[in-house]
Amino acid sequence: MECIIKQAINFHLELMYMKFIFRILRVGNTEKQAKYFLFVGTSVALIAGVKLLGVILISALLIIPFSAANQATRSLRSSLIVTECLAIGGTIAGIICSYVYDLPTGPAIALVFVALFLLCVIVGKIISRPVLIHEHNQ
Repeated sequence: MECIIKQAINFHLELMYMKFIFRILRVGNTEKQAKYFLFVGTSVALIAGVKLLGVILISALLIIPFSAANQATRSLRSSLIVTECLAIGGTIAGIICSYVYDLPTGPAIALVFVALFLLCVIVGKIISRPVLIHEHNQ
């Protein structure tokens, strides 16, 4: 578990500094090459993941954690942190639910992500609820 947390922190730092890397690489054509490398690497990982895990699970892993985090947070930094926590926690919870209830692993993880999304929508509504101020005429 400690290894997973360290890896998530390292990944978070890499994402936070990525926007600065592209500004630094503006000398020559290296920025364009770095962007193509990023896009090709993401595409290869996505295609390999779809072949290994399936379309539904890859879609759930890519879309739902970030969408859920955006519902409950207000800044990019907190959104990325919550995304990482939701992705890791939802995957582990889905695997545990799959084992306990004898369900297929992919759909169990996707259902856990949907439940987390609905929970984040509720939390987001509670957080953004306006505070009522009663004015008393004297």
